[in-house]
Amino acid sequence: MNEITTLINMELNGEAVDKKETIKRLKPLVNKDTIALAQVDPIVCDIEHNFKKAKIYIEWANELKLGAIVFPELFLMGYPVFDIIDRFPNIVEKNIEYLEKLAKLTGNTKVLIGFCEFNRFYIGKRYFNSVAVLQNKKIEKIIRKTLLPVYSEFNDARYFQSAEFNPTDRIIQIGSNKAAIVICEENWADKDFFETPVYSFDPVDEIVKTQHPDIIINCSSSPTRAKKEQLLNNMLSDFENSKVNVCADNIYKIWNETKDNKSTQLVFCDLSTPKSLGANDNPYETEIIDGKIKLKDRQFTDVYTDLKRKLIERGIPEDEVAFIHDANTEVRKQELFSKVRTGKVRVLMGSTSKMGAGTNCQNKIIALHHLDCPWRPADLTQRNGRGIRQGNENE
Repeated sequence: MNEITTLINMELNGEAVDKKETIKRLKPLVNKDTIALAQVDPIVCDIEHNFKKAKIYIEWANELKLGAIVFPELFLMGYPVFDIIDRFPNIVEKNIEYLEKLAKLTGNTKVLIGFCEFNRFYIGKRYFNSVAVLQNKKIEKIIRKTLLPVYSEFNDARYFQSAEFNPTDRIIQIGSNKAAIVICEENWADKDFFETPVYSFDPVDEIVKTQHPDIIINCSSSPTRAKKEQLLNNMLSDFENSKVNVCADNIYKIWNETKDNKSTQLVFCDLSTPKSLGANDNPYETEIIDGKIKLKDRQFTDVYTDLKRKLIERGIPEDEVAFIHDANTEVRKQELFSKVRTGKVRVLMGSTSKMGAGTNCQNKIIALHHLDCPWRPADLTQRNGRGIRQGNENE
């Protein structure tokens, strides 16, 4: 979807896009179960602008015959809305008008999109924070937000009415999957995780217990905040087949099979950076448990450190795994590249920007791992170019 986002932005800017060729290339990679996430920033109260963006995404999703495309909470209106909707209710009318226009553009691909809805029940606040499910040229379903934040920069309860919660109303079918829909804050009410829960119940828990969905989709406009990555990881506990664990298994398998040649591997990750818990923090400190050497338990801080810990636990020596971020001068960077070229460092981790152009350590690279997808197709080419180039002894 990141490649499509780049092409859509080019299209919005009036640049030429070979849409037909791109659709032809991407179609074999998707099916009726595929869900696209349109992670797009709307402009608050610029309904027409937000509509135009959504329209192009929906057109692409229709041509690819995806199962669904999901937009953020309150996308048509923009978030946060502050006092604008109370002062200018005609803007709310306009966002509903454009929602109906979007519905007419839909086909078999479901569209989940956030909008501001009038409270027609005449009890409580004037509006609902809602998500519409659009399909086959109509509004098939409306899901209204129940849990409304009233802390920090959020004050949703000032403008919106809390909707009555019914787990069965949150279920839709996407391809062969039974999908449950929650809206932003409703994903942050885990009573087993938070010591002092803000809410009296957990919508996700209620849905899972009563509806048994295959997947849960969270439509959110929550801003990125300090330590949010850590909080999400702590809430969503580690499991055997997580992306990072699968990556660690693949890296270890290749590391073990290519010991004799000292082949090397690169790992790319743009959505994280290595972090420390303080001057005395050693993420790789060991202890002996039942006669075996184990890493000491440590609070999650970032994907980089977590992956390196998993690699050490699988048997890769600590000094054979390095972060490009540790080479903070040109001299240190060249020293690190030299270690990778000779196989002294066999796993090097970094971002596209830090480990893209100018990274010349291809001699022994046997594998590249992408923990995330970069925003631009050219960035993916740049990543792959670190290994697929002249001077690599591996075919």
